[in-house]
Amino acid sequence: WGYSIAAASLGIQHKLVADFQVEAGALSTREQLQGFSSRYYIFHYTYQFEYMLDGTPCQPWNIGEWSLDKRHFNDVHPAYPLPQPPKGANEAGIWLLNAWNEAMAAIPNWPVKQPAAESDSPVLQTLYGRRRLDWFSRHANGFEQELRKAPLVGAFAGKVFNCKKGGETSASSNRLELTRTGDFHLDGRSGRWGAMNDPTIGQR
Repeated sequence: WGYSIAAASLGIQHKLVADFQVEAGALSTREQLQGFSSRYYIFHYTYQFEYMLDGTPCQPWNIGEWSLDKRHFNDVHPAYPLPQPPKGANEAGIWLLNAWNEAMAAIPNWPVKQPAAESDSPVLQTLYGRRRLDWFSRHANGFEQELRKAPLVGAFAGKVFNCKKGGETSASSNRLELTRTGDFHLDGRSGRWGAMNDPTIGQR
């Protein structure tokens, strides 16, 4: 505001560029992304890209089964290369992911890398199954949406289990309840529950 007032006071003229900056996300409209790669000067990366595995973009406050969000990496490095988004993801999400991969590839000795293709080690999942349960799941379209869209969550919601420590038959059992509102109760303790999606399960 200070610059705007000073510039106006001095009569400084500016050229206004309508498409100077874009703040794209999974819910960006087709019109906003038309000519995306050559239309804008700045990609202001604010919104995360959240998709279900079928390519459906998630509504606000819901973390997708595929999730590209800088907030996941406040304290950890992303594993290079990051996996491509599901089919149907928009151009901006694909562009941003490829830009991240390009940047990591250009940094010598990047600290976290995916295992070699011939390795038996599992893929490091830094975009799949990232869940900040207490942060998002109490919103109306958080856990409720996951309950509708994730078959695994629907199968376990409302179930009660008797759990034995270490699986030993002689161990005392504790009652575990997974409620349909996303809460769990175990041995007098409570918390939130959800699914950690890993698309590599069943591939081997």
